[in-house]
Amino acid sequence: MTINISHNLPEEVVWGEFEQQFSLRNIFHSLEMNRIFQRSGYRVFPVIAYDNDKICAAAFGVLVKVKSAVSMRFLNRILLYGAPLFSNNETGKKGLSLVLENLRKLGKKHALFVEIRNHEPLLSEISPESFRNWEYFPYQNYIVDLSKGKESIWECISKYARNHVRKAEKKGVVIRELTEQEFLKAVNMMEKLYNNKNIPFIGQNIFHQAWKVFKPSGKIYAIGAFLEEKMIGARFSLPYAETLFDWYAASDRAFSKYYPNEALAWATIAHGCDLELSLFDFGGGSLKGQFYGPGKFKEKFHGKIVEYGRWRNIGYPTVFKLLTKLYEWRKKG
Repeated sequence: MTINISHNLPEEVVWGEFEQQFSLRNIFHSLEMNRIFQRSGYRVFPVIAYDNDKICAAAFGVLVKVKSAVSMRFLNRILLYGAPLFSNNETGKKGLSLVLENLRKLGKKHALFVEIRNHEPLLSEISPESFRNWEYFPYQNYIVDLSKGKESIWECISKYARNHVRKAEKKGVVIRELTEQEFLKAVNMMEKLYNNKNIPFIGQNIFHQAWKVFKPSGKIYAIGAFLEEKMIGARFSLPYAETLFDWYAASDRAFSKYYPNEALAWATIAHGCDLELSLFDFGGGSLKGQFYGPGKFKEKFHGKIVEYGRWRNIGYPTVFKLLTKLYEWRKKG
């Protein structure tokens, strides 16, 4: 058995045949999303393992650079927004090992570290030997089971969340899909929020490309909360396969008493039910045992805590520790 590694995006038909095996895949496993990253100026690292011209394992890494006056490899990281996919057999597991080793080498060459951000339990049964050069972090996330239906989920969410959704409606807040111009305004709102919190923002080009590519096919659900035609909040989600992925959200804090966040979250979950999807992925949480403010919000909406974890390979540990301390200091500032 000879397994070959390619660093090119696979052909549509070949990828489609492989991808269909995984009901828990998300939008970041799609060729469309990876092309969006490329068109937005990001470097994408496909790592595709082939066995006799058939894919047996695959991963897509994205080179993310931290804005700085100095261009340095140590300010870069390679992120995987979805777990590597692999066939459930010995060939697939061997292919996965080769994929992970290739990712490690790419990280050493181009970045400070490589991080696999699991949004699926696909790697939970893999032998630790495959991750001997990787460090595991008990990162938790929040998942809502959409198969229960809107009525059942509505009864399960906290009474505070239900009251806030009702109050938003009574106070005149209207939730609707965004026009392209409104979408761009919402992106500005999100960027401002991230900048105020000293959190790196993914960049506006990604959103512009996502709107062009995904909007015609319904693969982006962009909604806003409006009060007398003023947008006071917005939320973007990405439906793909059986999952609705919560992508980005922001609101105007001056209008917090109108509860735009609660109204937007419920509208998004309801939309996932209407699409007959299986899961709503809240898009992230925190390390186990670490305080995470937004987690309380997500729990209100019957978000179940899951620990799919993250795997990280750090090519330069000393530099990583130094820059981590610098980042924490900057966040506090």
